This record gives sequence, C-alpha cells and structure tokens, in this order.
Amino acid sequence: MGDLQVTVRYHDVIVEDRILAVRSVVRIGDAPHAKVAFPGASVLICRVGGDLDIRGRRLKEGQRTGFSLGAVHVEVEHIEPLRGSVRMHPPVDPRFLMVAMGVTVGGMWLDLADALFHNPPDGAVAEWSAAARRTLHVDPDAGPRVPAERIAAVQPNNDALRPVMVRVAGEGREAAPDDDETHWGYYQWYRRAVPSTIEAELARIRLASAPDDIQQHALVARGSYDNDNFREALHHYQWLAEREPDNLSWWLGVAQAQKRLGMHRAELDTYERVLTQDPANLIALGNQAVAMARLGDYEAAEERLERAQQLAPGHPYVHVFLGIYQAIRGREVQAIAELEEAIAGRTELPEALQLELRRDLAIDPVLKPLRADPRLRSALYRHLGAAAPRPVR
Repeated sequence: MGDLQVTVRYHDVIVEDRILAVRSVVRIGDAPHAKVAFPGASVLICRVGGDLDIRGRRLKEGQRTGFSLGAVHVEVEHIEPLRGSVRMHPPVDPRFLMVAMGVTVGGMWLDLADALFHNPPDGAVAEWSAAARRTLHVDPDAGPRVPAERIAAVQPNNDALRPVMVRVAGEGREAAPDDDETHWGYYQWYRRAVPSTIEAELARIRLASAPDDIQQHALVARGSYDNDNFREALHHYQWLAEREPDNLSWWLGVAQAQKRLGMHRAELDTYERVLTQDPANLIALGNQAVAMARLGDYEAAEERLERAQQLAPGHPYVHVFLGIYQAIRGREVQAIAELEEAIAGRTELPEALQLELRRDLAIDPVLKPLRADPRLRSALYRHLGAAAPRPVR
C-alpha cells in the first residue's frame, strides 16, 4: 500500500512537503488535528483497498491531483511506500502559512487605513462614519453583536475548490468517520459501495455555463451527498427545493443533509413538510421519529415508530430506525438485534437505501459505541462474511 505525498505552495514557494501513511483515514487542510494544514478547505482522504479515495476520486499508485485556493496550491500524489528512508527536506511549520497570509492581508488594510486617516477628503469622515453605521446596522446604545455562524464548505474537483456558504446551527454532532478510534474499517467498508461521482463532477463544470440547470444541480447534490460533503449537498438541495417546492425528492435530500450535519430541529420541520404532502412516506416518518429521539422527545418518537411499523411491517429500514432509536436510549443489545434484522433483509431494499444503511452504520455518531462493539461485528460477519468491515491495521 502506497503513501500520500502532500505539497503545499504559497505564491509558488513550497511551505509544506510531507509524506503521510494512510492506514484508514486522514484529514488535511483547515481542520483541527489535520495532518497537513492549509487554509480554506478541509479534505478527508480514505484508503479503499490499494487506492486512496479523495472525495470520490480514486488515486492509484503514481496518480496525482491538485487544487488551488487563491495563492495556495495543494498537490497530492499516491506514491510508493517509503521503507526506512529519511526525508531530506524538513517541513515548514504549518502555522507559517496562516501567519504569512494574515500578515499580507492585514498589512494591506493597515496601509489603506493609515493613508485615509492622514489624508481624508474634505467632509469625508462624518459621511463615512454614517455610511458605516447604516451598512453594519450599528446602534450606538446597543450591546456587542454576536456574529451569525458561517461555515465554508468546499469540494475538491481536480483543480479547483469552490466554497459554498451555508448556515449551520445544529443541535447534534455531525456525521463523521471514526475508524481511527474504533480500529475497525466501517468507513472503508461503506466507501467501497459508493458509486462513481464522475457525473456529478461533469455537472459541476456544466453549471459554470448553465447555473440554473435543474438536472445539473440535482447531479451535484447527489454526488456531494455521496462524497460526504453534506454542506454542499444541502446548498444544492435547498436551491432545488426553492425552485420546485412540490418535488418531495428535493425536500428529502434537504432533510438527509440536515440529519448528517446534526441540524435535527430543521430536519424535523423538513420531514413534517414532506409528511403533510405524503403522510405515508416511510422514510420521512421513520427519520422524523429518530430526530425526535435525538432531541429527547421519546414519547413522540415512539408514537411515530409505531405508525411506521403499522405502515410497513417487517420493512428492513424500519429495523434501522428502531435500531438507532434503541442506541439513543442506550439499549445496545436491542439496538444490535434490530440492526441485524435490517442487515439480513438488506437485499429487499433499493440500492440507494442499501447504501444509506451502510452510511448509517459507518458514520452516524449515535452508533459510534456499537462500531467498537464485537457483537455488531459478529452480526455483520454472520450475514456478510468476508465482505464485512475489517480491522484497521
């Protein structure tokens, strides 16, 4: 298995050049505990067999890709594994890049402010002050303002990263892989089943010339969700739902992305909208029940789970909902029993729901204790054999 070489350039000067061993998953970019730091993007890299998966793109040994963020260019290459060799070029402290960019931008603003302060146009100071207050809505008698949370989501597409700004105010934890903590390759197991997202990448290119194309937005939304870029998926599904509010598929996409981002109150409202139009929608009903349980409303959750069982008795995904609910309540034995029922009946599900089942098992934060539990691994092995998740070495 090869290693990963990450090279970061700032204004064509190499500020970081590092080789990483990727046993399961590593993160690079603008994130806590990133192995290589650079601003403006957070990129998850996962080993899938002998390949490295970078947001849906598989790199075999010898292949490389890259992307640019303004003056920062990042190149990653899947290289042959190093065996005892010593790097001759020690990496620059990653904090240097942050400081350099901050000093550059800050210095430009300070120079501009100093010039305007010492040589303002006649009568300009009062006018600027008033304009600034109108623009920022400043109330002189009000207390300090708390800025709204903004999170930039990015998606690498070979040679560029396009940030999307989405408001995220979640009540729960975001879905994320934890193979490095449980020491079992659930995330790798799930990613092996994810279909190619090349159509989504081509659609992203087409959107540059046709920004209002419904079909291209739908492809990018689905591809972003499959690549675990839930913020970008949310952005595109919301765009679609605003333009075609009667299409329940878009609202279900919005709700699924909200669930993965931990936005459970918003998720509840979205599923309620779906159920208003389609009261028998099993996926909306079951997910709404689980969202209520995540927020502590167990009585309402149980009532909706009973309705789901009456609506589709024995449906494999009803067992998924029941299993996650039992896990939320801390009933691990019952949770594993329900999830095993879902795994046993997985072939009755359409491909999209089979993949969603793997996604739930691999990254739902509620199921993290079970991913480290040998009883769940035994259940998976009974039904999947050698195709079950393997230990991370």
